[in-house]
Amino acid sequence: KFANRNILEGLIPVLDSLEAALKSVAEKVEESDSSPEFSNFSEGVAMVHKQLMDVLKIYGLTPIQAIGEQFDPNQHEAVIAIESDEVSEGNVIEEYRSGYQLHDQVLRAAQVVVSKGKVEKDVESEDTGEQQDENSTEQ
Repeated sequence: KFANRNILEGLIPVLDSLEAALKSVAEKVEESDSSPEFSNFSEGVAMVHKQLMDVLKIYGLTPIQAIGEQFDPNQHEAVIAIESDEVSEGNVIEEYRSGYQLHDQVLRAAQVVVSKGKVEKDVESEDTGEQQDENSTEQ
Protein backbone atom coordinates (compact mmCIF):
# COMPACT_ATOMS: atom_id res chain seq x y z
CA LYS A 1 0.00 0.00 0.00
CA PHE A 2 2.86 2.41 0.83
CA ALA A 3 5.64 0.76 -1.24
CA ASN A 4 5.77 3.71 -3.67
CA ARG A 5 5.91 6.35 -0.93
CA ASN A 6 9.45 7.57 -1.66
CA ILE A 7 8.93 8.04 -5.39
CA LEU A 8 5.57 9.72 -4.84
CA GLU A 9 7.12 12.10 -2.30
CA GLY A 10 9.81 12.86 -4.88
CA LEU A 11 7.16 13.80 -7.44
CA ILE A 12 5.47 16.37 -5.18
CA PRO A 13 8.01 19.13 -6.05
CA VAL A 14 7.39 18.33 -9.75
CA LEU A 15 3.66 18.87 -9.14
CA ASP A 16 4.49 22.17 -7.40
CA SER A 17 6.45 23.30 -10.46
CA LEU A 18 3.67 22.29 -12.85
CA GLU A 19 1.08 24.11 -10.74
CA ALA A 20 3.26 27.24 -10.65
CA ALA A 21 3.62 27.04 -14.43
CA LEU A 22 -0.16 26.64 -14.84
CA LYS A 23 -0.80 29.66 -12.63
CA SER A 24 1.72 31.79 -14.53
CA VAL A 25 0.40 30.68 -17.90
CA ALA A 26 -3.22 31.32 -16.85
CA GLU A 27 -2.31 34.90 -15.94
CA LYS A 28 -0.71 35.43 -19.36
CA VAL A 29 -3.66 33.88 -21.22
CA GLU A 30 -6.01 36.31 -19.45
CA GLU A 31 -4.09 39.20 -21.01
CA SER A 32 -5.77 40.36 -24.20
CA ASP A 33 -2.57 40.27 -26.25
CA SER A 34 -1.77 36.57 -25.72
CA SER A 35 -1.40 34.61 -28.95
CA PRO A 36 -3.44 31.52 -29.91
CA GLU A 37 -0.21 29.51 -29.78
CA PHE A 38 0.29 30.54 -26.17
CA SER A 39 -3.28 29.49 -25.35
CA ASN A 40 -2.61 26.11 -26.97
CA PHE A 41 0.58 25.77 -24.93
CA SER A 42 -1.39 26.56 -21.77
CA GLU A 43 -3.94 23.87 -22.58
CA GLY A 44 -1.11 21.40 -23.21
CA VAL A 45 0.48 22.07 -19.82
CA ALA A 46 -2.93 21.66 -18.15
CA MET A 47 -3.40 18.31 -19.92
CA VAL A 48 0.02 17.07 -18.77
CA HIS A 49 -0.83 18.10 -15.19
CA LYS A 50 -4.18 16.28 -15.35
CA GLN A 51 -2.58 13.14 -16.80
CA LEU A 52 0.07 13.12 -14.09
CA MET A 53 -2.55 13.60 -11.36
CA ASP A 54 -4.65 10.75 -12.83
CA VAL A 55 -1.66 8.38 -12.78
CA LEU A 56 -0.67 9.39 -9.25
CA LYS A 57 -4.25 8.85 -8.09
CA ILE A 58 -4.05 5.24 -9.31
CA TYR A 59 -1.15 4.76 -6.88
CA GLY A 60 -3.05 6.43 -4.03
CA LEU A 61 -1.66 9.98 -4.09
CA THR A 62 -4.40 12.59 -3.85
CA PRO A 63 -4.43 16.32 -3.12
CA ILE A 64 -5.74 17.43 0.25
CA GLN A 65 -8.86 19.57 -0.03
CA ALA A 66 -8.29 22.90 1.67
CA ILE A 67 -10.16 25.96 0.37
CA GLY A 68 -13.56 26.30 2.04
CA GLU A 69 -12.84 23.44 4.45
CA GLN A 70 -12.66 23.70 8.23
CA PHE A 71 -9.01 24.00 9.29
CA ASP A 72 -7.65 20.58 10.29
CA PRO A 73 -4.18 20.61 11.88
CA ASN A 74 -3.68 17.02 10.70
CA GLN A 75 -4.00 18.09 7.05
CA HIS A 76 -3.39 21.84 7.01
CA GLU A 77 -0.53 24.06 8.12
CA ALA A 78 -1.74 27.57 8.94
CA VAL A 79 0.66 30.11 7.44
CA ILE A 80 -1.44 33.12 8.46
CA ALA A 81 -4.85 33.91 9.94
CA ILE A 82 -6.81 36.93 8.72
CA GLU A 83 -10.17 38.51 9.47
CA SER A 84 -12.90 37.94 6.90
CA ASP A 85 -16.52 39.00 6.64
CA GLU A 86 -17.15 36.39 3.94
CA VAL A 87 -15.54 33.26 5.43
CA SER A 88 -16.48 31.74 8.79
CA GLU A 89 -13.92 31.56 11.58
CA GLY A 90 -11.66 28.53 11.28
CA ASN A 91 -12.30 27.93 7.57
CA VAL A 92 -9.55 27.95 4.97
CA ILE A 93 -9.59 31.04 2.73
CA GLU A 94 -6.61 30.42 0.48
CA GLU A 95 -4.03 27.74 -0.25
CA TYR A 96 -0.36 28.77 -0.55
CA ARG A 97 0.97 25.28 -1.27
CA SER A 98 -0.92 22.11 -2.08
CA GLY A 99 -0.92 19.24 0.37
CA TYR A 100 -0.98 15.56 -0.55
CA GLN A 101 -1.91 12.29 1.08
CA LEU A 102 -1.04 8.72 0.19
CA HIS A 103 -4.22 6.75 0.79
CA ASP A 104 -5.11 7.99 4.29
CA GLN A 105 -1.63 9.16 5.34
CA VAL A 106 -0.58 12.82 4.95
CA LEU A 107 2.68 13.16 3.02
CA ARG A 108 2.68 16.95 3.10
CA ALA A 109 0.18 19.25 4.79
CA ALA A 110 -1.39 22.01 2.71
CA GLN A 111 -0.10 25.48 3.64
CA VAL A 112 -3.16 27.66 4.09
CA VAL A 113 -4.62 31.01 5.12
CA VAL A 114 -7.29 30.62 7.82
CA SER A 115 -10.17 32.97 8.61
CA LYS A 116 -10.32 34.60 12.05
CA GLY A 117 -13.95 35.46 11.36
CA LYS A 118 -15.71 38.79 10.98
CA VAL A 119 -13.87 42.06 11.26
CA GLU A 120 -14.85 43.54 14.61
CA LYS A 121 -15.48 47.28 14.71
CA ASP A 122 -14.00 49.00 17.73
CA VAL A 123 -17.22 50.29 19.33
CA GLU A 124 -15.52 51.61 22.48
CA SER A 125 -13.14 53.89 20.59
CA GLU A 126 -16.04 55.26 18.53
CA ASP A 127 -17.99 56.05 21.74
CA THR A 128 -14.92 57.59 23.36
CA GLY A 129 -14.28 59.68 20.26
CA GLU A 130 -17.81 61.07 20.34
CA GLN A 131 -17.50 61.96 24.02
CA GLN A 132 -14.18 63.69 23.43
CA ASP A 133 -15.72 65.73 20.60
CA GLU A 134 -18.60 66.83 22.85
CA ASN A 135 -16.20 67.78 25.66
CA SER A 136 -13.99 69.82 23.34
CA THR A 137 -16.94 71.84 21.97
CA GLU A 138 -18.18 72.69 25.49
CA GLN A 139 -14.91 74.38 26.45
